[in-house]
Amino acid sequence: MKSPIAIALLMLFLGIAGLQNAAANCAGEYTGDYHSLYIAEINHPCPNSYEYAEYNLYGEGDGDFDLYVLDSWNNTWYSSEAAGYNEYLSVPIHCGYGHKAYVWTYNGSGSWSVCSPQITFGEGFQRIADSETAPDAIVATTTTNATESTDSELVGRWALTFDWDCDGNPGEDELIFNSDGSFGDDENLNKGEWSAEDGSIRWEYDEDPNPLYRGSISGLYMSGSMSTINGRTGCWTAKKAGDI
Repeated sequence: MKSPIAIALLMLFLGIAGLQNAAANCAGEYTGDYHSLYIAEINHPCPNSYEYAEYNLYGEGDGDFDLYVLDSWNNTWYSSEAAGYNEYLSVPIHCGYGHKAYVWTYNGSGSWSVCSPQITFGEGFQRIADSETAPDAIVATTTTNATESTDSELVGRWALTFDWDCDGNPGEDELIFNSDGSFGDDENLNKGEWSAEDGSIRWEYDEDPNPLYRGSISGLYMSGSMSTINGRTGCWTAKKAGDI
């Protein structure tokens, strides 16, 4: 039977080894000054045993560094904007879909590093610009001001999953959004009209009971709710399936 001292020493050794292993997945040390912006491309190969990536940003000096991660699986932004040196984010991992990690110096200057036990940083971070606004705000502004571009990206085939009454019994369909503002499927290309503006989309069927779908756009994904003139409601999601 091991003595209490031996057990304590073993636990201390394992703890140090664990910290060294976690610290091994670091992107290196970088210098950040006022409004500098860095980016790192992070891949998630398949298969992947992790469900989440934990990002830890450690800063030194008088800089206030903010951490942002864009998940390409559904174009969702995650951000940590605590005042001070250190930041933490937990972001879902979907194998085959990468993350883009950004570090933006909100104020001041100093040095920083980003570490994660679940991922590797490949070529590390690259300084891309000096920006007066955070990276998620830059993308949001660009999307809002590019309605015509958004419309062109929506044109094509979409795999729709819909669930009337949102009771867990979904159905599937493929929709075709045409460039003239009509939509349909392979059998009938004109079942109604669609429109999109400022990250939102709607389409309505011409035939009774005139199902109306409304939702939000996030890159190659959409989601929202639907209703009919007789009061039935439901929820839906869709993913871009290709061009016409």
